[in-house]
Amino acid sequence: MLFYSIGVYVGTNWITPDLDIISTPTNKHGFIWKLFWTPYRWAHKHQGVSHTFMGSLERVLYISPLFLITFALTGWNKLVLIISAGIVFGIIVANIAHVTLDKIVILIIY
Repeated sequence: MLFYSIGVYVGTNWITPDLDIISTPTNKHGFIWKLFWTPYRWAHKHQGVSHTFMGSLERVLYISPLFLITFALTGWNKLVLIISAGIVFGIIVANIAHVTLDKIVILIIY
């Protein structure tokens, strides 16, 4: 549950569907974070694929090299795998909640 909660936090504040624009998540976490997500932003139109379930999976795939490096450095430890799975699941849930709330707000406004 702890790692899922960490994933939800990360998915809410760091790896959000709004990474496809110059937004708070890309600006508040420094130049390296902004630089890391620049190719992703160039490849996506705002509220396009990035605001779907597939967009959540794309973001997880985009950061997967970071997980692979962690696994390699820890010797493919099962505990690290379990922790990572909880974090990834939390990120996906937070992203789906973001997309759902965006759609609700759009329905209410228009």
